[in-house]
Amino acid sequence: MRRSTRTLTALLVAAPLVGSAVLPANAAPKQEQYKSSGTSIHLSVDGASSSDVVPGNYLMGDVDIYNNEATGYLISFDCEDGAIPGDEAGCDYVGEFNLYGNVTTSKVKGKTKSTSVSGTLTAFSWNYDGEDEEYIELGQMQLDATVSPYGKAIKTRDASTYVDQNTGERWSYRSMRTSTSANISGSLDSIDLAGLGSIGTYKNMERYPAMPSDG
Repeated sequence: MRRSTRTLTALLVAAPLVGSAVLPANAAPKQEQYKSSGTSIHLSVDGASSSDVVPGNYLMGDVDIYNNEATGYLISFDCEDGAIPGDEAGCDYVGEFNLYGNVTTSKVKGKTKSTSVSGTLTAFSWNYDGEDEEYIELGQMQLDATVSPYGKAIKTRDASTYVDQNTGERWSYRSMRTSTSANISGSLDSIDLAGLGSIGTYKNMERYPAMPSDG
């Protein structure tokens, strides 16, 4: 066995590479990539509401901003006077609603490190009837906030990869973020924003299989 292996190896080495150009190639599938970076801000909503856009008189939720794009959600309750969600009684769940829109951010003038945020967000919901989902737009809500960071920035990294064992196609994601705790002041429509949030930066890179070209 050992001798035949050496002989076969010698023949393969000595043989001219005739026809090697027509062997099937095992090149990795082509990939595309998408990069994004910028400023990220997180705001919390928690307070009594007199808004005529979203039903209920007490709203809780979050708004996340990446550069100038904002998305968020609200959970709505009807509460008796003096009651807040989480009490044993006094508040009835109304529903959940989504937010999206564009905002502007700017540094507050002076020695402060604060950032102001302003924009109009669209509130909407999805109605599911068992077969189809219907988009229902409720109206516009004005966001005005001041974000004042304090303390040290926290850095985090994240990475993940998935490879299809059948096709060899690969999906990968890498993220690097910094986040600093921040005091938040301002309002979303008539709702006072909760006192804590964060502000930071992000860098994301995604790689994924290239779309096949036409023809």
